[in-house]
Amino acid sequence: MKTLQKRYETLDGFRADFTQILVNTSSGDTQERTGVIAFKKPDLIRWETVAPEKELLMVGQDFVWDYYPEEGTLYKYDVEELLNSKTMLRFISGKASLEEDFFVTQIADPEAQDLVKLDLVPKMPEPGLVQAFVWVEPKEALFKKITLLDFYGNENTVIFDKLELDPTFKKDEFQFTPPPDAEVFDNTGAPQGAPLPQETPLTQ
Repeated sequence: MKTLQKRYETLDGFRADFTQILVNTSSGDTQERTGVIAFKKPDLIRWETVAPEKELLMVGQDFVWDYYPEEGTLYKYDVEELLNSKTMLRFISGKASLEEDFFVTQIADPEAQDLVKLDLVPKMPEPGLVQAFVWVEPKEALFKKITLLDFYGNENTVIFDKLELDPTFKKDEFQFTPPPDAEVFDNTGAPQGAPLPQETPLTQ
């Protein structure tokens, strides 16, 4: 655990392809999304979904922008609220402290091949996260797959592929300028503890 935590503390950034699988327990519906994600320390994230619907989610220094180009809609959120909640963002950015935030158990998984599977139970559960599973590549000490379960049993799984560590980022890779013709829904300044954006791939 300490090796994994230390790895993310010393990692400056990464870029990877991702597959995200969302399972709605009550309806049985499953959605699969694919795209590319880039992370740069401390909190910059570019999450670009290319299929089945294009979406660009940009976590900047001050705001979170969630842009749907085909619909021409743009959602704006405070970064702090997202960072302080137990969302996928905390795992991707390495901010989730496994020893401090969770009861951790290593479990057997015949399908995990050479990965180590950990069962995480939050010490302080939230409706959006009551249990998590992470698959870790032991040599690199990095997450290869993350599954979060909410109070209703819904699953949010992200699988990483073609992981590139400490890549050279483009100068404007984490910059976002709202398109002038986009319809903007500004959710900044919401009361502390207000529901997080449900359409955001990091929190869904």
